[in-house]
Amino acid sequence: MTTREVLLWVALLLLLYVIFVGPVTPLELVVGAGISVLGAVAARAVRRASGVGLGGLGPCLAALRVWPLACVAELAGLGAAMVRAVRGRPARGVFRTVRLRPDVGPAWAATVLSSTPGAYVLDVDGAELRVRALDGNPSRLEQALAQAPAREENGGARPRTRGGAA
Repeated sequence: MTTREVLLWVALLLLLYVIFVGPVTPLELVVGAGISVLGAVAARAVRRASGVGLGGLGPCLAALRVWPLACVAELAGLGAAMVRAVRGRPARGVFRTVRLRPDVGPAWAATVLSSTPGAYVLDVDGAELRVRALDGNPSRLEQALAQAPAREENGGARPRTRGGAA
């Protein structure tokens, strides 16, 4: 599992490197591969330190299938929120807890969900993700990952701290 996981990370990171850098020379490819190996080893170490599993491949593919549409929809929502903020009606956002399906790995689910413009994961607690989202409507991506509808918390208000101050 270790070798396969690291090789998958290397392949993904090298692909991203080539996509973002553009046409590369052989020397740049060697440098990118070296950086990808370092990133893969670091990603594996972080995953092991967090104590979460990878989960199944089926839910990952389903999430990646809806990810582009979720990004476009959330980008449109972000644009609308910016227009409202310019007009003096800023969006407050919401906190919610997303309970993942049993076959979904919390590590990759948090990464994929945080890569969208409308949400990011604040905390991973077993199979639950604490998410800060732009609005109260769960995205298609959240729906693909979740076991049940997400629970909204505090109605979008800041979380309370000890002593009641925010």
